[in-house]
Amino acid sequence: MVAGKKKADTLGVKAAGKYKLQVSLEHKIPYFKLLMAFSVFFPENQTAVEKYGSKYGTSSKTTVYNGPFLQKGWTGSNLSWTMFKNKNYWNAKAVKLQSIHFAVEKSPSTAYYLYQDGKLDTASLSSQASKNLQKSPDYVVRKTNGTTYFQFNLKMKKFQSTKMRQAISMALDRNVLAKTLGGGYTGSKNFTAAGMTKVGDKDFTDLSQTKESLLVTGHHKQLAQSYFKERLKELGLKKLSFTVITAHVQVHRRILPECS
Repeated sequence: MVAGKKKADTLGVKAAGKYKLQVSLEHKIPYFKLLMAFSVFFPENQTAVEKYGSKYGTSSKTTVYNGPFLQKGWTGSNLSWTMFKNKNYWNAKAVKLQSIHFAVEKSPSTAYYLYQDGKLDTASLSSQASKNLQKSPDYVVRKTNGTTYFQFNLKMKKFQSTKMRQAISMALDRNVLAKTLGGGYTGSKNFTAAGMTKVGDKDFTDLSQTKESLLVTGHHKQLAQSYFKERLKELGLKKLSFTVITAHVQVHRRILPECS
């Protein structure tokens, strides 16, 4: 479908009315309704899409809104914009804020200084600042439902070995890394963030673990070295080097030196 080799009507999705979408699945997905809340599944405004074409959604002026706020002032590349209350929102009376101003500060320290000067109402802290300010009455940890992880390029021969990938995984002490980063970071042993879903009285992340997954996501230095040496010998290498591509955000750049 993505490659354009199949017709759209074979996708299993069709409009069953003006306000009804019918989706046919190959197998049951208990959480399918929850997936529909993801922004990638939101319906698009046909008039706006056809009007703006490839520019649709690339700036405030080429985007349409049906939520509690309208965005103004974003050109697609500038670092500040403002959200204004949408008077046409279905529950506008419940929206108390008239506007919200956003300013992107690439430096966490600059953002914190602006916060101290009263120019920002909230700011994300750097790892070091979060350590230093944990006792401050203004310090708040807001958990996010996400994890940060390495993804190996399986087209590279050195990463095609399961044991090589497991060796790198077991060489990482996730809890120590999280503690070093500071803030509210915690070591993760699952793609799913802890605290998102409960099954009965147990967290999903605990129930989804297996004996093998607990092994390879744990810190086992000697076993990691054993796997690593074994795979190096098979590859005919004396050492392994690779490049890590990461987002240009402070915490991602901080992780790499800590992992080295």
